[in-house]
Amino acid sequence: MAQAFDVHTTSKQPIFTLFGDTGTLYRRVLLHMFGEPGQLIFSLAQPLVWFFFFGQLFSRLTTGFGLVSADGGNALATQFGTESYTAFFLPAIIVQVLLFGPVNSALGLITDEQSGYLNKLRVTPINRFSIMLGNLLADLTRMMIQVVIVLVVGLVSGVRIAHPELLPLLFVVAALFGLFMGGLWLFIGLSTRSAQATYLIFSLISLPLLFTSSAQLPIGLLPGWLQFVARYNPVTYAVNAIRVIVVGVNAWQKAGGQAEVQVILTSIVVLLIPIALTLTLGVLRFRKQLQ
Repeated sequence: MAQAFDVHTTSKQPIFTLFGDTGTLYRRVLLHMFGEPGQLIFSLAQPLVWFFFFGQLFSRLTTGFGLVSADGGNALATQFGTESYTAFFLPAIIVQVLLFGPVNSALGLITDEQSGYLNKLRVTPINRFSIMLGNLLADLTRMMIQVVIVLVVGLVSGVRIAHPELLPLLFVVAALFGLFMGGLWLFIGLSTRSAQATYLIFSLISLPLLFTSSAQLPIGLLPGWLQFVARYNPVTYAVNAIRVIVVGVNAWQKAGGQAEVQVILTSIVVLLIPIALTLTLGVLRFRKQLQ
């Protein structure tokens, strides 16, 4: 990554403010990122494989496997909020992109340190915080592009958005969750200072975070202990907020008197807490590393 951008060019820039320096480094990471389009494509491979595989594997789950209740209704469909498991699962795939994607920011900073690029930046008047922020925002941009691609794939697959008027809030929730995960992986990466160790930790905690949430099943259908864990899992709040936009509220949410906007706003408020925590820890760790 160091070869993709000349640090001496940065030092000659007249803008040394936080926003100016962040923009310079943001462009540097984007140029490198789009210079290797395979990264954008292949990082989407696993989520899309999961989308098609699980969408087909559990396609009959939301319809009760063809069984109906005594009154002719479908109790399972009301729990899911839809009879299409593909539509139910689409928000989980969006969150999966945001859960797995930010690790690239941490790996990028580790690569910059090992290549000596960060040492070069230390002797320039560039704002130190902008180094981390530029990487994080560039990675967030990539993830937002991927979210759009996943949504398009979902629409082509037959998913119909229940509340298209709330789509802007979908991207707000996605961006917030992406910032949270980006801050977390940056802190872990800056703490380990090793790409191998960071990726090992990523492998150990990413899937448990996903599977202890409401990503695959509604909270009301999870075992009791898992319901407890899911209620405190930030992945659940991100998934639920996006899901009510795609399929609407389910029976469990209706029983609690929740409407779509209420679920979304609750998720936004809840996500702001870990965002503040992880970004603060990441900044403190980064400042210590640059000293």
